[in-house]
Amino acid sequence: MKSILLHSLLICSLMSTAQVAPKEEFIKLKTSHYLIKPSDHLGNVGVFNGKQRLILIDDQTSKQADRIKQLLKKITPRKPSLIINTSFHPDHTNGNLIFGADNTSIVAHENARLRMLKGRPTITFIERMQLYDDLETIELTHVKQAVSDGDIIVQFKQANVFYTGDLFVRNGLPPIDEKNGGDIYGLIHALNYLINVANEQSIIVPGHGTPCGLKELRTFRDMITGIRNTLIQLVRQKKNEEEILRDMESFIEINSTLISKKAFTLHALRMVQKHERI
Repeated sequence: MKSILLHSLLICSLMSTAQVAPKEEFIKLKTSHYLIKPSDHLGNVGVFNGKQRLILIDDQTSKQADRIKQLLKKITPRKPSLIINTSFHPDHTNGNLIFGADNTSIVAHENARLRMLKGRPTITFIERMQLYDDLETIELTHVKQAVSDGDIIVQFKQANVFYTGDLFVRNGLPPIDEKNGGDIYGLIHALNYLINVANEQSIIVPGHGTPCGLKELRTFRDMITGIRNTLIQLVRQKKNEEEILRDMESFIEINSTLISKKAFTLHALRMVQKHERI
């Protein structure tokens, strides 16, 4: 009887573990471009299986590195020769600890490298960098003081694929990191830039969530701009912080997993007061 009970408890434990284990999707975006999309809070991983090398855009966490390596074997026996970090945030870059140990080159903006404690990139740039793989041009563009001060947009020009990191997310509000240079005004500027360089045929890969097109990106930009503009109006109406938080709770209709409505509102409020001087 005791043996049966222990066996049953073991099965229940294994079933419980299986239920909570994250299940990622391995999505083909177009020829040579793939996406590892997790089911939990971790960031997306872009995969470019180029003619000359295998490139990752972000690499989640060190715990996921072996699983990422397994998924890559579905499309190529090659190991990644380059990883591009879209920011310094660990849910996108902590896998550097494992891939870097395999002598994989890692590139990021210089501010992102400065803010990493471990797994630091081996190559950095300031404003813009271009990489090449046969006929493909990969352009890395720094956008100043957006989600942080080290965010970049990754554009595959021939394929017309953009990787945005946390500048654009589809699971709520972007996790603006004010302590590390984040600013809603800079974020809006970055989104406007991205909209201007993309087109109706572009594939936009967010930092979190499902890939989409320009329409969804515009909707996101309009939401962030609407939050900023509404806060300007509320401040000019001399409303206090408590009143502003109450009004914005109902104004921001989406659910958010990366940052709470309150935290996002308070950040945006501080930036409105700073930039508008009101």
